[in-house]
Amino acid sequence: MGVRPEHGRKLEQWLRRPLGRRVYETELSLLEDLPGVFGFFALQLGYWGPERELLSDLKVLHRFRVCPGGPEAEVRARLDQLPFQSESVDAVILPHSLEFAEHPHRLLREVDRILVAGGHVLVLAFNPWGPWGLRRFLHRDRSEPPWSARLLGERRIRDWLSLLGYEIVQARRYFYRLPVGNRRLLERLEFMERAGPRIWPMMPGAYMLLARKRVCTLTPIRPRRRLRRAVAAPALAGTRRQSY
Repeated sequence: MGVRPEHGRKLEQWLRRPLGRRVYETELSLLEDLPGVFGFFALQLGYWGPERELLSDLKVLHRFRVCPGGPEAEVRARLDQLPFQSESVDAVILPHSLEFAEHPHRLLREVDRILVAGGHVLVLAFNPWGPWGLRRFLHRDRSEPPWSARLLGERRIRDWLSLLGYEIVQARRYFYRLPVGNRRLLERLEFMERAGPRIWPMMPGAYMLLARKRVCTLTPIRPRRRLRRAVAAPALAGTRRQSY
């Protein structure tokens, strides 16, 4: 079914708390300078953020937020059955949508269906390894988002995108501070954002992958009949010369 709709309200509440808000603000800053993402239509799939700010920095004419339900959705639809024509969308943002999807690979295939050749897909996801994965493991109630998410490693998402014919344009790892809920403690841990990429680069709280759908070019193949004629012609010519 894609992202489960019952998680939408709880996700919105978490994103307004200190930890969720800090993650969201970090992701907004990452999206400010995305290279080469432009076109006519862009979609954000799933619940993430109180507003459409994630789409605001994309150089596209029309932006829509697609959710299974709720008043924040401009388009209400199942995320694995999107009501868009094939090859009709220029960019798709998946803000932690794959982690809350029942069938994440099916959702990614549906995104591939609607994207135009040369279009972009942006994946934001939490890192299952390191402090964030440990916090999820130790959390008392895993039914509460975001701890209820099924975290997916960066390598797995890269493999899925590669199999679908995408090339990674940009990859970023972010949020190296500990996932604590206290606002003051989060501020004191600001130094970890500067030290993390140098000291523990593989232990971020989350990662971003921007991938481009490859454009398939047709290579003309010479008919085999013509090739046989081209090969046979010198031999026939040589035979005729010998017959004289």
